Amino acid sequence: MSIRGLVLIVLTLYLCVLAIKGKRLPSICGLIVMMSVSQHADMPRLLFGIPGFEPWNVLFFVHLASLVIHPSADSRLFKLPTYLKITIVIFFCYNIISALRLLSDYSVVQITDPETTGFGLFKDYIVNTSKYFLVSVLAYYECNSPKKALYIIGSIIVLYLVLALLMIKDMPLQAITMSGSELSKLGKKVCDQNIGYGRVTISMMLSGASWAILGLTPLAKKKSHILFIFGSA
Repeated sequence: MSIRGLVLIVLTLYLCVLAIKGKRLPSICGLIVMMSVSQHADMPRLLFGIPGFEPWNVLFFVHLASLVIHPSADSRLFKLPTYLKITIVIFFCYNIISALRLLSDYSVVQITDPETTGFGLFKDYIVNTSKYFLVSVLAYYECNSPKKALYIIGSIIVLYLVLALLMIKDMPLQAITMSGSELSKLGKKVCDQNIGYGRVTISMMLSGASWAILGLTPLAKKKSHILFIFGSA
C-alpha cells in the first residue's frame, strides 16, 4: 500500500469518528472531496480482501449510521420540494431501466472489453451511480445554514480542482499534437488506469464543473473574486 493510500485510510478513520459523534459536516465534505481520488490507482480498493470494503464506502455507511444515531431536529431530508422528489424518482427509474437493458445483453460491451462481467456492470451502473447520487441528497440535508452550504460548495470545487490537476499531471503536453486514435489510447491509459474514471466521464465532469464555477459569479463581492472565478473555470 502506498503512503497516499495510508493517509487516505487515516483521514477516513478520523472522519468516521467525527460522524459517529454526530459531526456530519466534515464527513459529507470528505465524501465529496474523496470522490476525486477514490478510484485512483494508488488508492486502496480492497481492504482485508473484502469486495466493496474501501475507505469511501466505509465513510459513506458510517455517515448513514450517524443519521440514525444522531437524527437532526431539522428533517429537511424528508421535506424536499415536490419537483426535486419527482426528479429523483425519474432519475432512479431511468437509471435502473437503462442498466437492466444493458445487463440483459452486454455482449456488445465485451467486444471492446472482454473482461466485462454482469456483476461489474451492476456495480458500476446501479450501485455506484445510486450511492454517488445519494451524496448530493445527504449534502442537501446538511445544508441547514449558509456557513455549512459554503463548506459544501467549497468541497465540490476542490473535487473538480483535484480531478483537473490529476489530468494535467498525467496527460503530457505533447498530447495536443497527437492524432485522434493516439489521443484515445493515451486517454484510456491515463483516465481509466491512473485516475480511475473513464475519459468520457472525466470530460463531462470537468465541462460541467467549469459551468458550475461560473455559476458562482453572483456570490462574488469584489472584482478580484470575479477574476478568480473566471480563472478557475
